[in-house]
Amino acid sequence: IVQRSRNRIISNIQDIVKIVKSSCADGSFQIVYLESLKAVEQVSLIHKSDIVILVHGGAMANLMFLSTH
Repeated sequence: IVQRSRNRIISNIQDIVKIVKSSCADGSFQIVYLESLKAVEQVSLIHKSDIVILVHGGAMANLMFLSTH
């Protein structure tokens, strides 16, 4: 789950966390703040992700690095 620290935050993040926790077999997910990561770290994180939840905006450009597995 990609959360932002200032604007375009996910206001119902706790509800989403509950849903994601109940839907993940192993409960493995994380909330990340992409603006705190270097570009190469962002690409690596997105590439290793199976699902990305985020609000519209510039962070969506990182979706091009999703793996096709």
